[in-house]
Amino acid sequence: MAWIDTAAAVFAKQKIRSFRIVTKKVADLIFIKPAKVNTLLKIYGEVAHTGNTSITVNVEARRVDVVAATEEVMCTTTIVFVNIDEEGQPAPIAAGFKTCG
Repeated sequence: MAWIDTAAAVFAKQKIRSFRIVTKKVADLIFIKPAKVNTLLKIYGEVAHTGNTSITVNVEARRVDVVAATEEVMCTTTIVFVNIDEEGQPAPIAAGFKTCG
């Protein structure tokens, strides 16, 4: 689960161009398929919503079969991040980065 939060945070930081974000909420983490030790995972993100100080990211983790060149959804969740200032208080997201996708 930590990998999912970290990957989603990196994605969110890139989208709003800010290094200062914190995780506010992780929605239900829904496991669809199991992943075993040494399973190769790819984690994908999509902006669901951008507010004044927050960004919501839909996340999907997929297990990858490199031999068959296939991917299967392993789990999904939605994570909300809040942009913060130097004092740790919510800070506005720059207007130019309030877009979905």
